[in-house]
Amino acid sequence: MEYLWFAVVFGGPIVLGAILALGMMKRRRLTAQEKQASKEATRKLYRSDD
Repeated sequence: MEYLWFAVVFGGPIVLGAILALGMMKRRRLTAQEKQASKEATRKLYRSDD
């Protein structure tokens, strides 16, 4: 039974860290054109609130 707790306490954070690292590596970056379109859309939304 102690081995189960050992696996949970030490293995859990390692697995969680590996999943987070994998997710960060796989995340797609925006292209320059996509960044510009996002900025323009944000400006348009804020201007329409006035």
